[in-house]
Amino acid sequence: MYPFLKNRSDIGGDMIKRLLRKDVLGAAIILAWLAVYYGLSFSFSAKAAVFPRIVILATAFLSCVYILSALLKPVHTKTTPPRLSRGEQRRLYIKVATIFAEILAYVLAIEIIGFYLSSLLFTVVCMLTIRKGRISIFGYIGVIFTVSAIYFVFQHFFTVDFTAGWFSILDF
Repeated sequence: MYPFLKNRSDIGGDMIKRLLRKDVLGAAIILAWLAVYYGLSFSFSAKAAVFPRIVILATAFLSCVYILSALLKPVHTKTTPPRLSRGEQRRLYIKVATIFAEILAYVLAIEIIGFYLSSLLFTVVCMLTIRKGRISIFGYIGVIFTVSAIYFVFQHFFTVDFTAGWFSILDF
């Protein structure tokens, strides 16, 4: 993986290989950014800082768990990732571009049709884009439940006013 570390017989050589892996470095960079954002959260009021701090601390915890698990598992030096054919790469890029277009449409639709309806439509359209074949009724029920729960928690506990939109279907 790293030619300058090959054939090293010192005690820390294996640990250095683990620390220099891209995924561990990425997780460490994420931890550094989280520390910056945690410091910035002190400029918010006490009530407004609760949710960002919870998200920051949960993400930091998961990053630490990932780093620890990456450092504890053995280093595989001879594995190569599978190569995608040109057609598979093209389909993958088209799918990613489609998801980005759906995100843009979602952001624009929030003003027009409101948060609740646009979130339901966005989630269902993304499920149809990502999933091959039909989606069961339980998938749709899960989407409705999740979006409703998010709407309820943010509306009633965090007192966030969502855009009702021109075609608001819900006001609870």
